[in-house]
Amino acid sequence: AIGFLVFTALARGARKRKSLYICFSGLCAALVYLSGSATCIFILFGLVVLRLCHLFIERHVSSVRSRTPLILLVLVLSIAIFVWNWDAVLTVLGKSEDLTHRTGIWGAVILMVMDKPLLGYGYGGFWVYGGPAQTVWEVLGVEPQDAGYAHNGYLQLLADCGITGLALLFGLLFTVVRDAWRFSME
Repeated sequence: AIGFLVFTALARGARKRKSLYICFSGLCAALVYLSGSATCIFILFGLVVLRLCHLFIERHVSSVRSRTPLILLVLVLSIAIFVWNWDAVLTVLGKSEDLTHRTGIWGAVILMVMDKPLLGYGYGGFWVYGGPAQTVWEVLGVEPQDAGYAHNGYLQLLADCGITGLALLFGLLFTVVRDAWRFSME
């Protein structure tokens, strides 16, 4: 979904390669769809709807001062609809209220990360038999094959590489988005 956002932003400001960026944006959307992940597809759908609302507001409201409150209103209303229909959203995604036991895993992983917050347990060193994940499996009462990873990329990176790895990732993402924005304005 990040690729979709980046290529959509690039297409918005591009003069020369606009069709190429639109194709890449479509390719990113297709790959998200082909992943089969209901959550990612749902997020992509939400991003497309928000982008269409943004385009509509951009075309029909001339003043930037008027656009900002409208965009914020659409965003707040979208979040409110999402929260008020939480059960329906979970049903559409095929998840239970505890997100298919993920909330328990997340809580246990966060507690384990507190032991080694700076550098983590090393890449691939957390989810091994007899390793730190053994405590998670015992606390949750699950088999290792049922909880073999954190089910959250940021928590997984935090467990593997600590705050240092997470900060590097956020720095990289910020740099990519900033450079893509600058490139689209040229």
